[in-house]
This record gives sequence, structure tokens and C-alpha cells, in this order.
Amino acid sequence: MKERIVLQLKESCPWQDSVLWFDSIDSTNTKAKSLAAQGAAHGTVLIADHQTGGRGRRGRSFHSPAGTGIYMSVILRPHCNPAELMHLTCAAAVAICDAVEKLTGCKPMLLGPGIKTGMNILIDNPAQLGADLLAGCVGAAALYPLPCLVIDLGTASKISVVDKNGAFCGCTIAPGIGISLEALSAKTSQLPSISLKTPARAIGKNTVDSMQSGTVFGFAAMIDGVCEKLEEELGDKIMTTVATGGLAKDLIKSCKRDIIYNGDLVLYGLKVLYEKNRK
Repeated sequence: MKERIVLQLKESCPWQDSVLWFDSIDSTNTKAKSLAAQGAAHGTVLIADHQTGGRGRRGRSFHSPAGTGIYMSVILRPHCNPAELMHLTCAAAVAICDAVEKLTGCKPMLLGPGIKTGMNILIDNPAQLGADLLAGCVGAAALYPLPCLVIDLGTASKISVVDKNGAFCGCTIAPGIGISLEALSAKTSQLPSISLKTPARAIGKNTVDSMQSGTVFGFAAMIDGVCEKLEEELGDKIMTTVATGGLAKDLIKSCKRDIIYNGDLVLYGLKVLYEKNRK
């Protein structure tokens, strides 16, 4: 597989000799930054089978075991309007789909219009429903007793409602925990950037503990309160409340509500949707 990936990249990229493969590396991003500072060419591609010191949002570390994925960074020196950079994620997703199809001969199934979901979408414009929300709710409906609340704590904090008939009724969307912390430190002169962890007590005795308390316990209270409001408005007793997303596992421990954590909920929902639509 390694040789095929490198060959395909060299055939399709104009940079030919700028594809670097590492069997093991601390982080492709860290190495890319170092090479960029040393003058590495535009378009240099770094690929690794194993990362020992990957870094995520807000500096969180993670381990990427060998054989579980392909980790890649690209050095780009674009001459474009900074506003256009927001389209990079979408362009990268399309490119990855094309690459998967070319390498495997299998056309990826994309979650979008025309896909059978088996879930009635009871909102003003069903076409506006995000794919991640839909996949998470499909997964929850397949796994847990209904009615169900699905909490997704990522860039945004979302709570979706699936009724007793398995229909998507709607959701609430609030700023994510991470971006709220970033805004707090960026927009104030004396509040620092901090890591997110649950403090020992709610009454903070220093700046960092106070910020962590307000963030963790504040979001936990918001989740409890919003879930209670959604259950009241639905008019039926919620049988399951399930949470997913990178920040959910630790934060729901501070909630009063009984919440199940399922970090693979969206992936499971995608599997269910794939089974419904494969020929």
C-alpha cells in the first residue's frame, strides 16, 4: 500500500520528488513546520504510518498507532486571498474521496441528497440538516430506546431530539466549548489560554481554576437545563440521552442527568446508512 500511495501521488502531483514517507514520526505537522522553516518547496507532502506525538486542537496530544490510518501534512505557500482558505477543508474532502476511488476502485458513498436514511426529518428545510447530526441520530435510533436526546460536543455544542417514532424533530446549537475558551482568552487582556479539565471545586481560588470551573460546570449546567427543556417541550419521557464528540467524555461527568457516552456514534450511524443504501 505504501508504494502504491507514493506512486499515485508522484504521478498526480506536479512536485514529483516532494513526497516524503515516514514509517514512524512524532507528528507530520511538526515535521512540516520544521521543513517549511528550512525552505521546503511548496507542495511537499509528508506521510506517516505511525505518529507518536500528534497534536490536535488547543494542543491536545494523541497517539496514532501503526496500521490504523494514513497521516499526512502538505506544505503550501499559497498566493491567495485569506478568505479563500476557508474552502480548503471542503476541497481536501473532495480530493480524498477522489483518491480513495482511484486507489481502491470503489466509489465512496457520500451522505447527501438521494441517500435513504429511514428517518423522517421534521424540520423546515430537511436539506439543511448537517450530515454529522443526521448520522449521529441514525446511530442513536438504531442503538438505544426512544425518545432520545443526542448531544454532540465538538466545534459547536448540539443537542438533537429523536422522537418515539424515530423521527428527527430538531436540535439546539450553541457555541462549542473550545471556541468559547478561545474567545474568552482572545477578547480579554488578562485571561490566559488554558487547557480544559474539570477543577476540584466550583469556587475558583485562582484565574485558571475559575475559568475551568465556569467553562466545565457552566456547560454541564447548560446541557442539563436544555435537555430538561427539550423533554418538556417534546411531551414524552426521554428514554436515552447519549453524548458523542471529542469533549463529551469528560464533561458529561459533571452533568446531573444520566448520559451515556458513545465516541463512535457518528461512525456507527454512517455504517447503518451504508447498509441501508448499498446495492
